[in-house]
Amino acid sequence: MSYLVDGHDVYWIGNSNPPAGCILIDRVAGGTPNDWGGVLDVSHHLHPDIPYTLIRQINGYELACRDAT
Repeated sequence: MSYLVDGHDVYWIGNSNPPAGCILIDRVAGGTPNDWGGVLDVSHHLHPDIPYTLIRQINGYELACRDAT
């Protein structure tokens, strides 16, 4: 996965990890349980106390990043 974002930390969402700056999911090929829904649902499931904003939806990919505090 790290080749997708060289120079940044990359985590698989199936582990216990610190809250990521951004979350990217593939709604077409999967990788998240269907009942988790879209990327904002996933962010809430993983980090319920941290707000994320949807940045982009394109070709089945969804990207959300942490809100600036």
